Amino acid sequence: MEKYSNSNRVMEAGDHFKNGASPKSQTSRVNFLRKTLLFSLLCLFSVSNLLAQKGNPVSVKSGNLSVWKEKSTALFEIDYSAATADGLPVEEYLEIKKGDWHTNPKEQEQAAANFNSGIKKIKGMQVTKNPNAPYKIVVHVSSLKMGNAAGGILAGGLATKKVGGVMMSGTVDIIDTTSNEVVCVINVDEVKGMSDFSEKMRVIFVYYEIGKQIRNLVKKSK
Repeated sequence: MEKYSNSNRVMEAGDHFKNGASPKSQTSRVNFLRKTLLFSLLCLFSVSNLLAQKGNPVSVKSGNLSVWKEKSTALFEIDYSAATADGLPVEEYLEIKKGDWHTNPKEQEQAAANFNSGIKKIKGMQVTKNPNAPYKIVVHVSSLKMGNAAGGILAGGLATKKVGGVMMSGTVDIIDTTSNEVVCVINVDEVKGMSDFSEKMRVIFVYYEIGKQIRNLVKKSK
């Protein structure tokens, strides 16, 4: 949109040049409008980032964080059954969008890998594909704010890489597979991932950020 409107301004300035207006004054006007727009966008992104960073995005709901420090492994699952996407039930939202990231095995696998990359530096619990793993990590998604592709364009130079990224809320449960006991539950409150042109990639990216936020929480615990 901005590229189109700027070109219009340049054309208008050219018309004025023909009518005898000062080229210098027209150039100054165009530069002023560009700087004003850039400043407005930066202010908007700054406010958005501050709101996104307000408060602690992950916290312990129940159980003990020490399980994350165990040199152990866990299967990884995502539960979208009670989730909404931009206010609609996920199934309904994806029926409109003709997407399948909630059930596609490849995208589930990428999300698991991203989550594992996020928690890796804990040097404790790690995600595995081994069906006999002693633990299971289940992400229960309650809501998704889907972001937009435009953020992926703007993030190139005007703002952080999270502009337009997916924002997720829900819980992350660790389950002891031998007893089926939930040993730790972590609240996730609007954690925001990186932006991308692809919606499914924006969803996948948010799992890295959730893993990283859990890692930070665990590292701060005693």
